[in-house]
Amino acid sequence: MKRQEAKVQPAKTAATEAKGRKPLPGDGEVFDPPETEVDDETDAFDELEEETGLDLSDASELDADNVTADEEFDRVMQAPD
Repeated sequence: MKRQEAKVQPAKTAATEAKGRKPLPGDGEVFDPPETEVDDETDAFDELEEETGLDLSDASELDADNVTADEEFDRVMQAPD
């Protein structure tokens, strides 16, 4: 006598359980942005660097005077009262 294995059916989402409603694209999926958007952002930084000659990779660490945060802190601490 052969033993029958239970068949596993995929879980239904609330959207597919509604009578007469077809599942919508993306139901139950996590949004993952297309790689082209990420590549476009990276390309934009590279193009801007080529045009201006400025390296923007450390831009978040610089203040308006293009001074690093550590150097700015030292300036403030040594400033006369």
